[in-house]
Amino acid sequence: MRIRANQPLAPVIRELARGDEATVEAVFAGLTPEQRWQRFHAAMPRLPLTVRRTLADVDGHDRVALVVELGERAIGIGRYTRIGAAVAEIALAVVAEHTGRGIGKALLEALVRRALQAGIEELVFEVIGTNSVALHLARSRGARLERTPWVVHGSLTLGVVPHTSPAA
Repeated sequence: MRIRANQPLAPVIRELARGDEATVEAVFAGLTPEQRWQRFHAAMPRLPLTVRRTLADVDGHDRVALVVELGERAIGIGRYTRIGAAVAEIALAVVAEHTGRGIGKALLEALVRRALQAGIEELVFEVIGTNSVALHLARSRGARLERTPWVVHGSLTLGVVPHTSPAA
């Protein structure tokens, strides 16, 4: 098989291995200060050790993280943490140079599939009210959104096909 040097790489989604702090740090390093604020709801020039360890502490069932890689570079990460028998909290991050390319959507769909396999029926999340990219993604998947002055609380019932209205 011949591979051309200029042939674009296809993104691959894989499960984060327990303790893989290097991948967590690599994605964090690719986020802009605004993306860090939107993801962690705090100014965070560096990822604190305790946060990095917590994000890498996955068990494949109640705490799952999926990584999107392009070649050998991690360009996105999404995770869920079970907070109830059939409810999990979800969070996504895509490095700045790859936003707007469908990476977040693919990551969300892969997390939904994993959550369903684990018996999770609902995903919940919080999004900074100015994070239009995350809000658009949530709406496109049919999430219920409740706006407060600073944060939007969201809920996504799994197994439900999103309703799309015809173009006006």
